[in-house]
Amino acid sequence: GTIKNCQINSDGTKVSIIANQVNGAPSSNFYIYDTDLDNFMVHDLGTGKIPVAVYWDFKDKRFLGVQTEFVKTAAEKAKT
Repeated sequence: GTIKNCQINSDGTKVSIIANQVNGAPSSNFYIYDTDLDNFMVHDLGTGKIPVAVYWDFKDKRFLGVQTEFVKTAAEKAKT
């Protein structure tokens, strides 16, 4: 899909990526690329939570925060 947000941690060893699905729909996943291991890790936030941005800590390269938005699922929309 299309990359929406990309951030690098303080020592440049990890890159966070938020991307839409191939069909353009938002995804509940965000990805961390580890440059040392040359490996992607997938983190799923679950149903209804969409990652908007990732923020790495300036002092400690291991810490990050993920800003999310809540999106109603089709089942929740049908109830209202």
